[in-house]
Amino acid sequence: MADEKDTQLTQIEHELTDLLVTDRKAWAKSYLLMNRVQDKKLYEGRYHSFTQWMNALAEQTHYNVSTLWARFNAGRTYADYAERMNSIGKTTPKVTDLDISPDSITIVGKIAKSDKSLADNLMPKVLNKELSRADVRQAFYQIRQQKHNRALAASSIPDNERKSLEEEAGKDFVALLDTSKVTAGEMCETYEHSTSWFAPTRPHRVRDVYFTVEELPVYSGTTRKARRMDICAFTNIDQKFSATNKLTIHCIENKVDKNDLLNDHKMTEYVPYCDYFWLSVTPDLVDIAKDYIADGWGLLSVDKDRNIAPIIKATKHDCLFRDETYSQALSKIALKKHHIEY
Repeated sequence: MADEKDTQLTQIEHELTDLLVTDRKAWAKSYLLMNRVQDKKLYEGRYHSFTQWMNALAEQTHYNVSTLWARFNAGRTYADYAERMNSIGKTTPKVTDLDISPDSITIVGKIAKSDKSLADNLMPKVLNKELSRADVRQAFYQIRQQKHNRALAASSIPDNERKSLEEEAGKDFVALLDTSKVTAGEMCETYEHSTSWFAPTRPHRVRDVYFTVEELPVYSGTTRKARRMDICAFTNIDQKFSATNKLTIHCIENKVDKNDLLNDHKMTEYVPYCDYFWLSVTPDLVDIAKDYIADGWGLLSVDKDRNIAPIIKATKHDCLFRDETYSQALSKIALKKHHIEY
């Protein structure tokens, strides 16, 4: 059975590789192939999770993992919509017959998490191109703001009303207000002042260098705007020999919320901008993160007392865009010195 799964997975990977190269607009066909891998759990045996397989697929095909996830999520969103419509006797086109970008469908899927009725009203208009992607995104932003406002109210209401708010706004979202957990901002401060997360070496260095830059922008090409790495640490204290003062670049992505961790598929885009890539999570997310991270990524845990525990050591890889990372860091440091927003 294991050999059969492995054979099927290899065949699908070949089909996806050819499809992504020859027909980039055929997002629905890509979704159907990826969906087979998830539904039949064909990744088992080689990978711990479907997410790990997706990260590996992106590396094999030289495709941005966020783009793969966009196709997959669009297909899943449409499949869920079609199922709801079929349950009330309405027919829907096959996903392979759709002539629309997956981006708008993905945004409708985000709306469906909060309001399925609204999403089902928007979907036909999106499919008929009556609504633009900007229109759908604006609707999503409005819902997200409403959800945020309801969640903030949780800190000032009685416990007996908190449960109903969690059902309405989402338990994971309300959990962000939990003051017993370290925040992403506190994680940044911790890494700014602590090097305990890797073992420093001492010999043959001119002087020790360690500093961090937060929210470092990189232009990966998947969006018009820059992606922002949570933390970039520049150091020589992880090197035995550093007479030239060449700095190693460590990228650290912080996650304090389960939903944010599982739905963030852009992290792979940061890897070419650093020598080591790390995922930093709260202790309660460690087991989930182990199934999420790709080969070579490191895993760190930060508790409420700001103690850093290395869980999995990152391995060094090629930093393809080192000069760009240095340039962006230098620009941000210089502008910050003069109190200019970057």
